[in-house]
Amino acid sequence: MSRILSVSPLDSRYWNSVSEISEYLSEYGIIKQRYFVEISYYIKLMKKLGHKVDQNVHAMTDLFDISCAEIIKDIELTTNHDVKAIEYYIQARDEIEYPQFVHFGLTSADVSSLALTLSIEMCLDLIMGPKIDEIILTLSDIGSKWRSIAMLSHTHGQPATPTTLGKEMFVFYERLS
Repeated sequence: MSRILSVSPLDSRYWNSVSEISEYLSEYGIIKQRYFVEISYYIKLMKKLGHKVDQNVHAMTDLFDISCAEIIKDIELTTNHDVKAIEYYIQARDEIEYPQFVHFGLTSADVSSLALTLSIEMCLDLIMGPKIDEIILTLSDIGSKWRSIAMLSHTHGQPATPTTLGKEMFVFYERLS
């Protein structure tokens, strides 16, 4: 794909800065989490109905990759519905003994809201959280190192009481913490 066809600068100019989060927040990431929600629900439903769930069904979530998502996108060309395409994909899998119970009693919003929440949560926990922790440590180091460097503070854009650069760094440290 040419960069000129990108939907946003995130897809081209800033790709190096955001590529790490694409695993969780891209369309692929959302499809993967919707798939996970559907499989997890199916497993719980089968157990509730007293059916034994084969280990291969449990393994289905670990085996999801980009080629699975591409097949789902192909199905979506027919269904014109993202969650329905995932439902059909799962129902067609040999591991699924009772395909009629895939997505049973769910709405697409049920699946999507859980999937989006999981995607954001995973991105925060695995990518953003550690980066924020690094920033917090850096602010603490700078605050300690620059504790005695005086500077003029501002209030509403106007000069105000003097402060220290270290104290101001600790303000940001506290906010992020």
